[in-house]
Amino acid sequence: MAAPYRDDTDALTAELVALLERLETIDTAREELRGLEGEREGVLRAVADVRARLARTAEAPSLLDTLRIASPCTAPWEEMTGDERTRFCAKCEKQVHNLSALPRDEAEAFLRSLTTSACVRVYRRTDGTVMTDDCPVGVTRARRKRVALTVVGGGLLAAGALLATREGELLSSLTAQMPARLGLPPMRPQAAPVGLPGQHATMGFYSPPVQRAPLESPAIQALRETLTRERDPARRRKLEAEIQRIRDAADERLSSPY
Repeated sequence: MAAPYRDDTDALTAELVALLERLETIDTAREELRGLEGEREGVLRAVADVRARLARTAEAPSLLDTLRIASPCTAPWEEMTGDERTRFCAKCEKQVHNLSALPRDEAEAFLRSLTTSACVRVYRRTDGTVMTDDCPVGVTRARRKRVALTVVGGGLLAAGALLATREGELLSSLTAQMPARLGLPPMRPQAAPVGLPGQHATMGFYSPPVQRAPLESPAIQALRETLTRERDPARRRKLEAEIQRIRDAADERLSSPY
């Protein structure tokens, strides 16, 4: 007959072995979980990137790229009163909006805010695309203009301290030397503030397109097709949430005020 203490020892030993095995299983799962947490961060970043790209595909096409002026106006821009963005035309008694003096996002927002026709002015490149204030060429032109004003202003102050007979010579020298010192291309004399070479201004009435029911983007269409094949309720709810998220992101980008 086995002693009682032997039975207790065997039982406790068996329990200890089982607990140690369970602890090993838990430790292994914890290591796997740590690896999954690191992987989850990468997946979350990838999800955010794909959502942003899908939202861009859901946006409406650019109105600047399709802007058409049926009957261009020949009224001189220089004779209108106002600033570089908006001037009043006494001939037609309307405001003329210079879209090429705006950043692209502001110009797009302005066109989308229109509910009736408006008089606009744009610079077009030789390929027909519209130039805006934040395109590389427009930024370069603005930078040259600021340099020219700085050169002339500084030259006038310096010339005031010299003989009047040397005033013209000093201004000419300063104007010619300053662009090279700033690393800019040489400045060429221009008779009037007109467009850059290869571009021309077009002005006239623009009528906003007729509003139609928006078509769903390819991204939303693809998600809807996946939704129709999905039978799991939880996954269906996630797909529906993604569709709404893409719509909201696209609407937010288009609702920025002018």
